[in-house]
Amino acid sequence: MEFFYVMVVSYTINNARLEDKQDFQSYFLFETAAHCEKALRKMDEFYNLIHKNYSNTMMGCTETEMASKSIRPKQRP
Repeated sequence: MEFFYVMVVSYTINNARLEDKQDFQSYFLFETAAHCEKALRKMDEFYNLIHKNYSNTMMGCTETEMASKSIRPKQRP
């Protein structure tokens, strides 16, 4: 059985106009771990931009509990 994967992008904004730190997260859903990893590798430039400007930066793929494909039994004659 295969499960959906979610790419999580999180970072913290330390802004003088804000009373305290603001945490932000974005989620992108993928059908397989391979799709998520491929997208993650393409996001290097995006990650570097966020990491350069904001603290507490994290980006990664995480398996969900939601099945994207299930194993089908073989039909017998």
